Amino acid sequence: MKMEIDKLCEGGVWSGGAAHEALEACELIMGMRFPDDYRHFILTYGCGSKSGVEIAGIDNILISDGNVLTRTILNLREYRHYPKYSVFFSDTGDGGQICFDSRDWSIHEIYVRPPEGIERNRIADNFYDFLITKFL
Repeated sequence: MKMEIDKLCEGGVWSGGAAHEALEACELIMGMRFPDDYRHFILTYGCGSKSGVEIAGIDNILISDGNVLTRTILNLREYRHYPKYSVFFSDTGDGGQICFDSRDWSIHEIYVRPPEGIERNRIADNFYDFLITKFL
C-alpha cells in the first residue's frame, strides 16, 4: 500500500518526512498508535496539501514543536467537545474537521451543530481510501 500512497501523493506540496522520534512522541502523548497508512504518510511526507486538501502531520522544518498535531487534536476535543476517539488530520473547508475514528480508524467529517450536538458523516474506511477519494 505504501507505493499506492506514494503515487497518490505525487504532485503535492509536502513538508518532507517527519522523524520517527517526533511521530512516536505524538503517539505516546495521544496514547495510541496511528494506522500504518497514516504513519507512512507522516514519515514520508510530513504534512502539506494537494488539490486543495490539506493534511495535518508533523513538519520538522517549519514547525520546531513536533507536538503541534497533538495539541491540535487535544484542543479540538476540549473546545469543540469532540469525542476522545476523534483524531483530527484535515478540515472540510466549510467549518468541519476530518477525523479518524480511533476505534476502527475509519474517516469521518465532523461538524459541531448547536444545539443538536456533533454531526458525524463517515466518508472513508481508512486513510488510503480517503486519499483515493480526494486525489483521484
